[in-house]
Amino acid sequence: MNNESEKIQKMGNEIKSIKRKTAREYAFALVYEKLISGERNEFSKSVAKEKLEGQADFFDTLLSTVDNNFDFLQKTIAEFSTGFKLERIYKVDLALLLLAVGEILFLDDIPDLVALNEALELAKMYSSEKSSKFIHGVLSSVIDKKEELLENYKV
Repeated sequence: MNNESEKIQKMGNEIKSIKRKTAREYAFALVYEKLISGERNEFSKSVAKEKLEGQADFFDTLLSTVDNNFDFLQKTIAEFSTGFKLERIYKVDLALLLLAVGEILFLDDIPDLVALNEALELAKMYSSEKSSKFIHGVLSSVIDKKEELLENYKV
């Protein structure tokens, strides 16, 4: 019986993980869209939320984390993008970095390595191999300096 309940719980966690992946992918698309157009498309947001059975709150949290900390996130990405000016980073990569750095720094319920791995999975789907390496390097540096970054954020 105990083994059975463990299996059921594991299945529930896997379903939640899949739904969070979808919410993260939709959030990435909206962050990218905002980088291109300069504003949030509320229609796109409402369509995405309708499709996110049970993960609309997580989706909203991702978007508000990026929106509410946008300048700090950009500054952080620029700091760790050695050799690249922020303007030269592909918008797809920048959207992925904004989302992942926001998760790493501000969403305590998401393990840092999960945020990094999810960003890399999205990069493999939407960007290039070189981009995956670049994103991995930036996010690894952010994780290494997380406490220092958060201290600077509070000041």
